Amino acid sequence: MASAPLPLTASPIRFGTDGWRGILGVDITVERLLAVATASAQELAFRAPKDNTSSTIVIGYDRRFLAPELAEAIGAAVRGCGLEPLLAGTPVPTPACSWAVVQRQALGALVITASHNPPEWLGLKIKGPFGGSVEGDFTAAVEQRLKAGGTTPPIPGDTPRFDARGDHLAGLRGKLDLDRLQDGIKAMGLQVIVDPMHGSAAGCMADLLGGTEGPVREIRGERDPLFGGHPPEPLAPYLQELITAVKAASTDNAPAVGLVFDGDGDRIAAVVDGLSQIGQSTQDTESTLTVEPRPLQTATIETYEDHRIAMSFAILGSHDALRSGQSWMKIKDPLCCRKTFPDFFEVLESARQQSLES
Repeated sequence: MASAPLPLTASPIRFGTDGWRGILGVDITVERLLAVATASAQELAFRAPKDNTSSTIVIGYDRRFLAPELAEAIGAAVRGCGLEPLLAGTPVPTPACSWAVVQRQALGALVITASHNPPEWLGLKIKGPFGGSVEGDFTAAVEQRLKAGGTTPPIPGDTPRFDARGDHLAGLRGKLDLDRLQDGIKAMGLQVIVDPMHGSAAGCMADLLGGTEGPVREIRGERDPLFGGHPPEPLAPYLQELITAVKAASTDNAPAVGLVFDGDGDRIAAVVDGLSQIGQSTQDTESTLTVEPRPLQTATIETYEDHRIAMSFAILGSHDALRSGQSWMKIKDPLCCRKTFPDFFEVLESARQQSLES
């Protein structure tokens, strides 16, 4: 995997759609992470619902390099705020931390993860007392606390651990009819191949569906902080091993299906915001997004440093949708595409020119 030149200075601490992320050793250092965790914990305590008397903040982490160690380190930051850190005993998918917050009625969660970003990245996600991601006004307040410099010093100590993964899977077993699901898979003769892309969802599907005796076969389940040399994101160039496995396992009498996990799935808010900016009527719930078409309008799209948002709206913006012959969309931080598709805009312009000539 070709790497971009390493930045010589750290980027400003700025939260995107779902957390603060950057390059480990440049943007993400122990000193900066402790400060961000402290400000985040203080804001969680400050905004706690009146009926929530808890002082617990759940801490989780993924399988990235140094993620377990840094998760343990920010426990000291939480203690420095007069609060009680509770650390996951193993790497977990981010939803396991959300589950723990709600089940334990905690103040929130701090999760050490960089989601789908390249291997050299790391970051911090904040979950509120409702289990979901905090809003932009919350992270703006965290950034303001950092600027004000009023954070408390960390307090070293032993952080209690709990089985976050086991609790989450037990909760899912209580909500899903897994026996019926397994019977259906068996009746169909379906082979299920799961690719967690070396991430923290490894083993979860197999554990839910019968373990080694169940219908699930897992590939790339071992921990690899380099993720096989690619970002742990379900894009076709990074899924050739899964595609090959599904094709090899599929027969006329025994079809196969591939499932892939990347630990990231929280981009609905950014999509809704972008669609609203260009004049579309949207309504989103926990599981659906309804878009009612409206006349398009000029807009500036906030990418939140997410390359998928940048590329999706860039494709739309490359068309003369307003039939004015003028540019009608501005995209902030378009170069965030470089981390997964360095020449995206060159390819897009080439395709646009070809469409004009045809």
